[in-house]
Amino acid sequence: MYGKVTNETASKERLLREKEHAKVLLRDPEGIWGWGTPAGRARAERRARLIIEAGGIARDSMTLEIGCGTGVFTELISKTGASITACELSEELLELAHKKTYASKVDFINGDAAQLGGEHEGRYDVVWGSSVLHHIDLKLFLPRMLGLMKPGGRFVFAEPNMLNPQIWLERNVGIIRRVTGTSPDETAFYRWRLKELLVNEGFVNVSVRPHEFLHPMIPRLLIPIFQPLVAVAEHVWAIREIAGSLLIRAEKPNIQEPRGVQ
Repeated sequence: MYGKVTNETASKERLLREKEHAKVLLRDPEGIWGWGTPAGRARAERRARLIIEAGGIARDSMTLEIGCGTGVFTELISKTGASITACELSEELLELAHKKTYASKVDFINGDAAQLGGEHEGRYDVVWGSSVLHHIDLKLFLPRMLGLMKPGGRFVFAEPNMLNPQIWLERNVGIIRRVTGTSPDETAFYRWRLKELLVNEGFVNVSVRPHEFLHPMIPRLLIPIFQPLVAVAEHVWAIREIAGSLLIRAEKPNIQEPRGVQ
């Protein structure tokens, strides 16, 4: 019991640090995250398509977005017509998200998604997000997400790949970490370790696939040249392992009702 309390306290302190770090981003959050450039926008649009496909997100889907930030992906996913509950810790980032235009119903919640309960319990067909799990204590977070998902619900995220050279340097070299503005608790994932964690926490049909080589700093004129090369790189095993991101898909077990006596 003492260990659990200690872990929950540490997790709350971590969330507070992330909330404070969000204030550093306010001068240009989408620029800092790399979504503001032409290549960044192309990258975001493709990532949204991958999340939609992996999650089977459609017009009748009830979805929960974790860490919506300024609403970049909320806006893109809303084009499916799905209902979105978008959670964000930072009041300031959420204020920016409110200013975007959405094609479907979006309910914004300011707070920690792991604390949702009541009407949210067992509600969601899809829990999804972009570049957020690497800020979170997954040992505490994942069991709560299972509680919020319907049986057979999908869990879909795109996260940084620790095997990518740039990401490894940003996460492991102090001076680079400071220059790039990486938050104190921010990490990245090795795909096999993340897959093992998801399985151990009770998810099924787990896949963690490397993808994404289109760097946000690629000039607009070179994007059409790089996109076919990206497609090839993602299908070559030795190359794809160092892709920038991991596409994560898992499911909550589809619990079968017990059969009655015949």
